[in-house]
Amino acid sequence: MSKNIPLIVAGAVFVVVAIFHLIRLILKIRATFGQWEVPLFLSAVGLVFASFLGIWMFMSALKK
Repeated sequence: MSKNIPLIVAGAVFVVVAIFHLIRLILKIRATFGQWEVPLFLSAVGLVFASFLGIWMFMSALKK
C-alpha cells in the first residue's frame, strides 16, 4: 500500500467538505443547531479552511 493514499483520502474529504460549504453559500441554505442558526460567513471561513487543507494534502502526496 502506498504511503500517499492516506494523504489523498484526506485531501478528497476536505475537498468534499469545501464543496458542501460552497453549495451552502450559493444556495443560502439555512443551518441550525438547536435554537442557534449558523451564519453564512462561517461557511465562507469553512470553505477557505477546507480548501486550503485539501490542497495541502494533495501537494503533500505529490511530494513523496
